[in-house]
Amino acid sequence: MQECKICKQFALVLKNHSIKISLKRKMKKHHNNKGTSQIKKVGSRIKKIQFILKKNTSFL
Repeated sequence: MQECKICKQFALVLKNHSIKISLKRKMKKHHNNKGTSQIKKVGSRIKKIQFILKKNTSFL
């Protein structure tokens, strides 16, 4: 089975992060409704999360 690009991005963003669980739920939803609009939403969410993580982890 080919892994979804979005899931790979999520995995990268979520390594060692506490918001993992709620996002895993969202990912399940994304896989259940394989609609493109859902995927786009997830993609924009990833970008927001990456930005937040960069801001929060820059001091580490």
